[in-house]
This record gives sequence, structure tokens and C-alpha cells, in this order.
Amino acid sequence: MDILLLTSFPFALPSKRLQTYITKLSDNFGVESEMAIEFLHKESVQTSLVNILRSYSGIYLVINLINGDCYIGKAGRLGKTPEHGTMLDRLRRHLYYESGSKRIKAAIEEHGLDNFAFVVLETFSLSQNITEDFMIKRETYYQTLLTPQYNVILAAENPSGWSHTEETKQYMRDTYTQERRDWIGNLNRDKILSDSTRAKMSIAATVRFQDPEERAKVISNTSAVVVFPLDKTTSKPQEDTIPYLFNTINDAAVILGYNRKTIRKSRDSDGILTKRAPQWFVRAYNPRLDSNLTPSIPTPEQVEQGKGYLS
Repeated sequence: MDILLLTSFPFALPSKRLQTYITKLSDNFGVESEMAIEFLHKESVQTSLVNILRSYSGIYLVINLINGDCYIGKAGRLGKTPEHGTMLDRLRRHLYYESGSKRIKAAIEEHGLDNFAFVVLETFSLSQNITEDFMIKRETYYQTLLTPQYNVILAAENPSGWSHTEETKQYMRDTYTQERRDWIGNLNRDKILSDSTRAKMSIAATVRFQDPEERAKVISNTSAVVVFPLDKTTSKPQEDTIPYLFNTINDAAVILGYNRKTIRKSRDSDGILTKRAPQWFVRAYNPRLDSNLTPSIPTPEQVEQGKGYLS
């Protein structure tokens, strides 16, 4: 039998190597699997998956049966179709469509799909309305317990602590050439959209703006910000300089060469923009403190040298 269903499902014997891993999960970590599916390369298994997994959300594990390396993820957020975000969707993305984990994709290319199994650690019916916060906590629990090798970020609740290696950063710099930037920028330039497409985009924008979080983001991007050159010795604004006043975050992003999200995050935290030289200090416009300022835009030379308005 290719599919092992435990607990509330009919029981079927797994292969010896899959049983070894399931026993290890139970004996070493106290994890009792609810379901395990192997021989994923067989057409009969792929057909059976639809009825078995399409109605469940939960926490799952993808295991390499040769070396024991694994990946842990969560499934449960519905999207464009009834199957989107379910266990079935996650399995297909990782193991068949190659649109999930790049590490799993590389491992399958090396070892073959027949050497992988899909193990369900916890299941929840979609009718239970399990919250995203709860799912993240359960995913983090299993990632911390089992330290999966194929996960890029082990702590699902706090990905901000992870960063690329210097080798990866250099590769990203080398591949993101000006030619590639121009190609991306020209994808939709001068493209004429049909009336029906324009109508769909208008409806989508209207619905999106009704979301309080999206509305706050739009308002935030159109809020004025004050930008100072950064004193690198004190991590505070340079003294004796008049700051620049940008009418919107969008304006500041274009002139200073930063992403809007980066500026918004810095404005709402320590104010320091440090990802490229020169460095700047940004804060929200305060009518009481900044009433004497007028909107001002630095010249390219001032941006390059990190100078204030009258430096």
C-alpha cells in the first residue's frame, strides 16, 4: 500500500524505511504522525491524493528517505480556488510543480521523487477556522523540535533574524545587472490594457483599499517625511544641517534610491537607513517641529555625498 493513514483513518503498512522514520519521530521526539504518503512518483498515488488531502489544513513534513533531511511547513490559508493553501496544494507545489522550496527541488533532482515521502504531523478541518497565528505557532514548534535541513528559516514566527550569506549577497549583486533592471522595467511599459482589464484592476484596487491594513499602508506611503544626513558616530542626525522635507515616502524612495518599505520601516523604528551608503536618518513630519521647513529635494551630488540641505 502506498499511503499510510494513522489515527482516525484506515491503517496500511508503510515501507520499512518510512516506518523507521515514523518510529524515530515517535520515540525520539514524541511526535505521532497522522498520515504518511510515499511512492509519490506513482500515478495511482497522485490520483488518490486529491480526495485525501484537499479538505485538510495543518502541519506537514517532506522527508528525504535516503538521508533523513526534511522540510516542515504549514497549510491552511484558502485562496483563489478551494484547493489553494490546503495540504494538497502544498504537496503539489513542493513535489510536483517545483514552485515551493528550492532546496526540495534540488534534492529531488539529485535523489529522485521516489525517495521522498509526505508526512502529516497535524491536521485541521478547513471548517474549524484555525487562525494564521495558531498555525505559525504550531509550525514554529515543530521546526524548533526537529530542526529541518531544507527550511531556510527555522523560526517561522521571527524570520527577521535570518540573513543571506556573503556569497549569496554577491551572487544577487552580480545577477541583478542594469540590463536585467531595464528588462523588468520595460515589461509593461507602453502596454495598452483592454477596457475589461482596466475594469478588473479598478475593482481589485477598490476592494484592496477597503482592507484597513492596506489603507493604512497607502496613507503611510503618502505621508511626509523628514530626512537628515546620519552622524555615523552617534547614529543620530548630523548637527547644524537643515534636513530635506519630502511630501511623500514615494518621493524620498525615488530620490534617495531606497525601497518605500525600507523607508517606512526605518521611520517607524530607529530612523536609520543603513543598507547603502551614504546613510540617512528619517522620521515622520511633525507640524509642530517642522513648520519652518519647506519641501526640498537634494541634488544628485548631495545624495551621493550624503550632505544636508545647506551643508
